[in-house]
Amino acid sequence: MLISKYVEDSTFEKISELEKKYDIVLCHDYKDFLMKYNGGETPKTNLSRGKVKTDIRRFYGFTEENQYSDLRFVLDGGLGEELISKFRLPIATNSFGDYFVIRVSEEKNGEISFIYHDNPQNEIIIAPNFKEFVSICKSEKIGHIRSIEERKKCLIEAGKGDKITQIKIDNWQKEIDKYAGMHQEEVIID
Repeated sequence: MLISKYVEDSTFEKISELEKKYDIVLCHDYKDFLMKYNGGETPKTNLSRGKVKTDIRRFYGFTEENQYSDLRFVLDGGLGEELISKFRLPIATNSFGDYFVIRVSEEKNGEISFIYHDNPQNEIIIAPNFKEFVSICKSEKIGHIRSIEERKKCLIEAGKGDKITQIKIDNWQKEIDKYAGMHQEEVIID
């Protein structure tokens, strides 16, 4: 699996604070992942296991860059509190807002499940541990990022030049800026 990690200082202290605050125990593999990568963006990453066939948009970490990527923000809102009360920690999300969670209790510690954001009672076990979970996540390297001119040309050639708006152009630019400077690296769990 490829990831563009979040850069943040004092990750070890933040992990310790999280474990203490919620009285949970993170498995070694997941702690190691947080220490090395601190979560991160995972474009073009997919998972197919049993009934679950989905993308993985990002792994949560400790970051000030984007609150929706910050594990503390996720725990304070939405399903975070409900999940942590059941000893499940949200660790990643797909593009639909569904969660990948890790068990943080002594029983089955480290087991990974998938939970739909609109049906949290329907929990589907994905992997017995974090290392196996990472091994079934498949990524492609980000390739050529089309310029605004290339995108305009494609729409015009498809007869949809009228769909080109300033809002669309601004969003294209945001996407280009995000992915042009992104560095992906292989996740290695020892």
